[in-house]
Amino acid sequence: MIYVIIFNNFLGPICSFACRLKKKPKTNDKVLDLAPHKDKIRMNFQDYPITIGLIVANVIFSLVGFSNHAMVDKTIMWPYRVRENQYHRFITSGFLHADWMHLIFNMFTLFFFGIGLEHYFSIYGLGGNISYLALYFLGLIISDIPSYIKHKDDYNYRSLGASGAVSAVVLLPLFSVPGALFTCMVL
Repeated sequence: MIYVIIFNNFLGPICSFACRLKKKPKTNDKVLDLAPHKDKIRMNFQDYPITIGLIVANVIFSLVGFSNHAMVDKTIMWPYRVRENQYHRFITSGFLHADWMHLIFNMFTLFFFGIGLEHYFSIYGLGGNISYLALYFLGLIISDIPSYIKHKDDYNYRSLGASGAVSAVVLLPLFSVPGALFTCMVL
């Protein structure tokens, strides 16, 4: 199998678990230490509340949906029903997943790219958590618009999943950072 891993000049160091602000030994100036600390590498989940919150919401919503088909029918992206002013489906469908593999793959990807992006938005003053949430939800809504336009008269078409939002989180660094690298890895 061949998996393509997107590695950015900023995303690699930022995703390191030991990225901290640290004082230089002889001055009071703060510098950003992007190198991983070799003595202790640990993840502090409190540093990434939005990413962890989105993952928890997706998991809970999907777990309920796995066993509650009535809830799935009320929340899945169903363009035919959106015409009847059920616009909530643009958002709610992004928290449903078809099965465990779909859920795990999306949340795994969101975790590893989301923590880097959330950290990046915070340390560079790009709007922090609000910008990150706006990106996530705009990606979710915008990714459903082509399906809505194409299938608004199709009673049988339905879609679900957070792939549109996760793609926005993955692709923003790729398109916004010059010199991003593509690495192909064979597993």
